[in-house]
Amino acid sequence: MDIFELSKPDKWNELVERSSQSTPFHRYESLEVIEDHTDATLHPYVGVKNKEPVGIFPIFIVSKGPFSAAFSPPPNVKIPYLGPALINSERGKQRQRERTNYRFIDSCLEMFAEANSLIFTHFFSTPHYADIRPFTWNNFTLTTKFTYFVDLRPTKEELLMSFSKDARQNIRSTDEAAYEVYVGEEKDLMRTNEMITQRHEEHDATYNVSSSFLLDLYEALPDGMMNVYLCKVADQFAGGHITLETKDMSYGWQGWGDVDVDIPVNDLIEWTIMNNARDKGAEWYDFNGANVQRLSKYKAKFNPELRAYKRIEKGMPGMDFVSEVYKRIR
Repeated sequence: MDIFELSKPDKWNELVERSSQSTPFHRYESLEVIEDHTDATLHPYVGVKNKEPVGIFPIFIVSKGPFSAAFSPPPNVKIPYLGPALINSERGKQRQRERTNYRFIDSCLEMFAEANSLIFTHFFSTPHYADIRPFTWNNFTLTTKFTYFVDLRPTKEELLMSFSKDARQNIRSTDEAAYEVYVGEEKDLMRTNEMITQRHEEHDATYNVSSSFLLDLYEALPDGMMNVYLCKVADQFAGGHITLETKDMSYGWQGWGDVDVDIPVNDLIEWTIMNNARDKGAEWYDFNGANVQRLSKYKAKFNPELRAYKRIEKGMPGMDFVSEVYKRIR
């Protein structure tokens, strides 16, 4: 297994598109924006076996003096997961797939550990990367986290009928003349992010995503990959949701809805996102939010499937909180 850094955006993105385990955050444009906004150094690792690429693993190193920490993704950008993504992971027999996965992960870990005096390592794998055992075998601590996937393959009516009664009623009975849900423009990202920040503050939740980070990401990604959905009620801004989209998946990322209006803003925004994604050929909607009880109670009414992903850690005793480690190093 040969491991090297691939700093050619076009070549890297070709591998991203070949992997069924990657996300829009794996794209080179995303990684560059993340690097610029986190004081981290990107190491875009690629594994090659018999001249065939087998996986990608973007790792960010944050250093201060002789100490370093490795992240994928870094903290404070609210990216739910990144980590490794295998290429052609369905090909071959089980023994061959397991051996390739282990050698790829093991070689990546060895390469960046040798180059850095690491005091902490912290990754979030994607739900698509299922065989997490190579990290266990390398003495990492794993914590199971969850997200929600909504199946978009049924017909529009079948999808709606799978929702809870109140969700169906909200969508069907709301007067279409009383609201408007539409895809906004670049300028709408800042307004949406300001309201998302305010909503987090109301719930005493940490939210450090800057509008400049979102704007840079919006400009860097291909047209139509990052969108902001807005809802207006009586010509007033009543909600917004930032999504990322590929040909197969739509990813709900950050959002808010005004609960003090008579219109079910969040339900209408989510329904529009799902239908737009279906019309573009997406099969799944990554709903996010399954780890917070308050959010999961709401999102469960859309009949999503629960999917697991992993927080993967290794570090010094007592250094349990990734944000604290990040702040200390910075």
